[in-house]
Amino acid sequence: MKNQSLLQQRVLAATSISYIVVILDTSIVNVALERISNALHTHISGLQWVVNAYTLAFACFLLSGGTLGDRWGARNIYLAGLALFTVASALCGFAPDLTILTIARVLQGVGAALLVPCSLTLINHAYPDPGERAVAFGVWASCGGAAMAAGPLVGGLLINMFGWRSIFLANVPIGLLGVWLT
Repeated sequence: MKNQSLLQQRVLAATSISYIVVILDTSIVNVALERISNALHTHISGLQWVVNAYTLAFACFLLSGGTLGDRWGARNIYLAGLALFTVASALCGFAPDLTILTIARVLQGVGAALLVPCSLTLINHAYPDPGERAVAFGVWASCGGAAMAAGPLVGGLLINMFGWRSIFLANVPIGLLGVWLT
């Protein structure tokens, strides 16, 4: 019983942490656009791709992420998505130009699309009791809502303290923590 509860807590922690960074990245980048523009010498059209590359890839591959999870196992696809998201975040943080940053943002979006539907499957399997499952899904969804609201604030703090690259590099240790918890 104690091992089951520990497993449930780890699954919920891992999936919630990963969902936080996925949702955070939809809003946090908006705060950094001026600094990215100055650093990479780009204009509004380039900045639109920095924002939209992530969102479009995430939306386009979301259903595929669930299908792949059904076919090859939710845990395997979740870990692949989280690993891809984490590596892509590092690529974003070290991107020397707009092209690399945009490609890395696409990879982040694909990674997010792989892990989000599989995180729901993992929670579903970890919590067989319907009441506990409902609470777990509520916690997971609340984390996403809090991340969306906190994005501009967290982004502003990171950018002012460490520069625009930090909004991407901060995902790396969080992603590694999620992999370890999984």
